[in-house]
Amino acid sequence: MWKVAQDKLRRQLRYERVATASADDADERSYSSDLTLPIIEDDAPIEGKRKWRALISFAFSSLCLFTSVSFFLYRLRHQVTDERCMRRMSAPSPALEAVKYEWLTFADSFQPDVYSGYPSAASEKAWGKLWDFGAFSVPAESLSGLNKSSSTGDFRVVDSHGTGVGGLLEGAHQIHCLNLVRQFIYRDHWDYSQLPSFSGGDKTRRHHVDHCIATLRTVFTCLSDVTPYVLVKSAVDGKAEGRGLPHKCRVYKDMVNWVNDHSVFDSIE
Repeated sequence: MWKVAQDKLRRQLRYERVATASADDADERSYSSDLTLPIIEDDAPIEGKRKWRALISFAFSSLCLFTSVSFFLYRLRHQVTDERCMRRMSAPSPALEAVKYEWLTFADSFQPDVYSGYPSAASEKAWGKLWDFGAFSVPAESLSGLNKSSSTGDFRVVDSHGTGVGGLLEGAHQIHCLNLVRQFIYRDHWDYSQLPSFSGGDKTRRHHVDHCIATLRTVFTCLSDVTPYVLVKSAVDGKAEGRGLPHKCRVYKDMVNWVNDHSVFDSIE
């Protein structure tokens, strides 16, 4: 009796276990199938969105990189330098290649030197080295930039190579004028009769000196140095006196050396 009941129970349990497992599997497969279908259907648009986002991100990054590189190259090409400013603020001249700059502080008080005082052989030689040197060649193609492209009414001295026009350094001409004024002041203390500037009588000499004074006045007003001339109270008498400040100056000796190296004929006074 017990054995028969046990066999029935075992069969029942076995049947129920198999039936239950089969039902669970079927339900799971059905559930999995129900879940899988919509997931497969949603994957396509999501993947498309990801591709568009990646493409937009790449395009934006490329644009930023291109903009940065372009800005860097522009700044590199248009960066402010002494040479760029010099060429922009100066008339065309082959001597520009010799220009260098240095900071100099003008002397607060006068100290005698070789250029000052009564004339002597040493002072005349020192002044001569500042301006009395040869002319250099100015290329013909640069004359338009000097507003001298037309030969009408112009007297020009062609250089020895026949490829340009002879030119003097304007700075040297200005120092020549300053030197002439100095010589005129000390004309009774040194014999300048052999100089072309002192030939032609007193009227001619004064006319030449007046021309040089006008030239220097024009130069000073043209340059118009805006460096502050700072006033301080003197420790001796309490009066206001000026103090020199740094100036950015062209190295004059370098330009003189350049002219001497590129001289095509002697200067004409």
